[in-house]
Amino acid sequence: MTQKDFGTLEAMCHLQAFGSDREYINGEQLFPYGFKGHAESPYVVLWKIPADLKSIAGYVQDQSKRYTENDAGNYALSVYDFKLKCANEKKIILQQLDGFYGTKIRTDFPGDPQPPSTHHLVIEKNGNTLSIPALSSSYVFQDFDDSQDNENTKVDALFQALDTLGIGAYSENNTHHLIVFGAHEGKELTPQAFAELLSSTPAIVEAIKEAAWSDAKKAEVELWKNSFISRFKTA
Repeated sequence: MTQKDFGTLEAMCHLQAFGSDREYINGEQLFPYGFKGHAESPYVVLWKIPADLKSIAGYVQDQSKRYTENDAGNYALSVYDFKLKCANEKKIILQQLDGFYGTKIRTDFPGDPQPPSTHHLVIEKNGNTLSIPALSSSYVFQDFDDSQDNENTKVDALFQALDTLGIGAYSENNTHHLIVFGAHEGKELTPQAFAELLSSTPAIVEAIKEAAWSDAKKAEVELWKNSFISRFKTA
């Protein structure tokens, strides 16, 4: 797209919504791919689709698909010990994710009104590809670039509650704007296994609701649960 068009999109989104997931080029560099723009004009190649763009009038998902998935950024994970409010066996699993790059995947669903999106991380770790379930931190922070003390206190309580339910979780808010559910029963937690837990353990959803920053977000957690189960529960 042109730099002018990119500037329009950037103005619609939260600060640093596109991160470093872009490259500035001139039109001539795209000629080999059949692009017919102006050779010397500046363009932006973008490979991140932030959720802010869902607010564009007329934005709809492909109605022929059950869901569509979008790359929402690739950044290194920072699993600091002071973030972890869980038992040591879960801490060890979570800390093994530290430093690896995770691609945030947002899953969007068709519908009117559109159901809440779900998120998970795809991580390349020592030659293996891991998928880890997550929740947008917009549920627990009114402004995820300026979290408040009372919100952080409730998030810590969420992690402690999840620990009693056998789940190791932590905040990856600074880069991915996510709450990551990373450990369960001595190993990394997969989205499929988490979907089963959401189906069988209502206390997980109740704990998340307790951490939500508003009544509207509390209500949306139930819809998010349904979206997550729809996407990942096997049968």
